[in-house]
Amino acid sequence: MTLEPCCHYGKQPPCTQLIIDSGIKRVVVGATDPHSLVTGKGIAALRQAGLEVSTGLLAKEASQLNDHYNYFYQTGLPYVTLKQAMTLDHMLAKKGERTAITGAEAWTRVHQERAGYQAVLIGLETAIIDDPLLLTSEDLVHPPVRVVLDRRGRLLEHLDLRLFSDKRAETWILTENPAFLEQDMPKQVKIFALPDGKISTSIKILADQGVQSVYAEGGAHLQESLLAAGLVNDVISYVAPSFLGRGTEAAVAAEALDLKDVQTEQVGDDVRIYGRIKDV
Repeated sequence: MTLEPCCHYGKQPPCTQLIIDSGIKRVVVGATDPHSLVTGKGIAALRQAGLEVSTGLLAKEASQLNDHYNYFYQTGLPYVTLKQAMTLDHMLAKKGERTAITGAEAWTRVHQERAGYQAVLIGLETAIIDDPLLLTSEDLVHPPVRVVLDRRGRLLEHLDLRLFSDKRAETWILTENPAFLEQDMPKQVKIFALPDGKISTSIKILADQGVQSVYAEGGAHLQESLLAAGLVNDVISYVAPSFLGRGTEAAVAAEALDLKDVQTEQVGDDVRIYGRIKDV
């Protein structure tokens, strides 16, 4: 198994007891569970029951299969993937306009990727200009929460956006504007008070709500803030074979970053580039 079996009662009975009762004699564990309720205790319970337990086999590979979960319980912060779509001249969109950069295949792939995260994060400008739904193409019981950072509360002037009316997923607004807290909102919309404008505070609020993974789709300002704060774990860039001309430029990192585990693939006419910044 890739992760140490649990030994406590939660939504389900402990896996360790099921393994013991089943008569299994040997268990191979790829990675120890970083959750404080489990760490080492599941392995100890199996050994105490007389089972042979081997650990650490393909530990790195096993850990990466559970990287969102592992990172959350190791650091107390959600795993953040920065996603961007840009042209060959490093543009994200035309100024102030909703702009389709990539093709249908990349669009479909992004909707599939969102399904692997617990939250999809955007900034104010993306919410206003694109009026996105931020849904997935998967039929999920618990779709990712749609999170918008709106420090000043400008969305109060745009309550007709689909994020406020669409009921297929929750929408969370993080804001410093106290007027938002007094606003009557639909049931699926929740407002969280920001004590300051730091991006690290916003991410910590998501962590406090139990969000283990974030797919950040915002514009250049949000991307640069996440990178500067050291909050990005990996990056997914979709590059379209086109030149947009003048427009909104993609994020620029404050310092050089060397990506690891780089993967490049063709997605329709576009190119998808993946790279990891942090090892879990």
